[in-house]
Amino acid sequence: MPIRPETIVGIAGGSCSGKTSLEKNLSARLGERLSVFPFDDMFVGVNALQGVVVDDWESPSLYRWDDFFTGLRELELGNTVTIDANSRESTEAGITSRVIEPRPIIVVAGFLALHDEAVRSLYDTTIYIDITEKEIIRRRKARANPDSPWDTDEYINGGLIPGHRRFVEPQRNLADFVVNGMVTPDSLADEVANIIGA
Repeated sequence: MPIRPETIVGIAGGSCSGKTSLEKNLSARLGERLSVFPFDDMFVGVNALQGVVVDDWESPSLYRWDDFFTGLRELELGNTVTIDANSRESTEAGITSRVIEPRPIIVVAGFLALHDEAVRSLYDTTIYIDITEKEIIRRRKARANPDSPWDTDEYINGGLIPGHRRFVEPQRNLADFVVNGMVTPDSLADEVANIIGA
């Protein structure tokens, strides 16, 4: 018999706001009680974009919202979900799919995790990680890959930050809780764990 989650948590925040570190820290604290639904894997994938000119790489139109909603809904019902994994990280690691098990706590963290109204309706708690644009730029440059077109000054200032203003920042007003992403990763994980009662 399916075991339905006790809580589903949506966490949004801009690039380098600490989402990945937060997932890892929550996983370390909660162990088998936690499942992570990786929003970035909802990217449409490079194959779907062959021959397509993309003007805005931060656009929500580049994500599979129907698949996202369906997968999250199945987890809510206590069913195991297999998703196509299309994030840059998954592709680089040779991962093409992920199996997500329903567990007491489901966390979705992503830069657009709160963007879609239908998806938002499935969350029990919503959180926005707030950091300044200056800090986004500083952290992005600190971790920059010199071979990546996504880490150039041109892209960060001409694509990433404008996209952050258009699509990420509005989610701040949609969240139940706004947390300070300028603190240490451990402090951020402590605050989020406290919010979700973990």
